[in-house]
Amino acid sequence: WGAVKRDFWMIVFTNIGSFFVVFFSLLLFVIPGVCLGIVIALVPMVRVQERIGFFASVRRSAKLVSGSWWFTLGLLFLVAIIVGMMGSVLALPSAGVTFLAVLHSIDASNYLFKGLFIITGMLQQLTSIFSTVIFIAIGFHYFSQAEKKEGHGLLRKVEGIGQGRDGGRE
Repeated sequence: WGAVKRDFWMIVFTNIGSFFVVFFSLLLFVIPGVCLGIVIALVPMVRVQERIGFFASVRRSAKLVSGSWWFTLGLLFLVAIIVGMMGSVLALPSAGVTFLAVLHSIDASNYLFKGLFIITGMLQQLTSIFSTVIFIAIGFHYFSQAEKKEGHGLLRKVEGIGQGRDGGRE
């Protein structure tokens, strides 16, 4: 909870800044806006992990995405499709209840009708939880790209060669 409180406003302002950058770039030119949007996708993760400013995070994200822009686009597209399909599955009961209510002209004061709409409303709210799948994918992609470009985890393993499990005292 302490980490969430510490990073909350930074993430909120990062997302607002990212939105405006992508929005205005999309208004000016669609294709560069999409390209910039893919680069901006890693910015919140970079800010949280590396504790750098917004524009430094954009440069760092561009560096991480360079050479794998198409992979990043494909990953985000695929994850968005998966999340959309999962959300659609939870939206189907709501559509069915609405269809039946309209088809049969069910009275809105009917308790069964109200109960079904409450249940389907709660199911639809669960779809917001699925957005975390996108953030998890972005997090894995960030760490994968950072390792691929810089190999920090590999460097730590190499530095630990020859040291025993008890910190080097064998």
